Amino acid sequence: MNDHFLGIVQNGEFLILTTPFSGGHKVMLTSIPMQAAENPENNKLDLKEYEGAAIMVKGHASGKWIYSAEVVEKGSLILTELVKHLFGMAEQKIAGNVYVYEGSKDEINPSIFPEQFLQSLL
Repeated sequence: MNDHFLGIVQNGEFLILTTPFSGGHKVMLTSIPMQAAENPENNKLDLKEYEGAAIMVKGHASGKWIYSAEVVEKGSLILTELVKHLFGMAEQKIAGNVYVYEGSKDEINPSIFPEQFLQSLL
């Protein structure tokens, strides 16, 4: 049975954000199965096209590898920013209760203007 893992691609590495590696555990992805008598590095997945994006990976986790790995979905820009925010990965500056998220154009108080806050994440 394959497991699914949600994470972000940073510097070509997959940073898992959900169990069993909660807290941001970096793993490598390989297309070879666990039982193959082959070095997993030989079929390491290239994640360049997913850089900075949230992705869902299906495979078998063991140590620092996910075997039989397959990227099953790439998150949109909105979803990626939401995932980063939910897992505390969005860079932020706090001044009182006004938040400025990396890439946002304006300072927005999310408790007063929730629509503008979500729009600022785009």
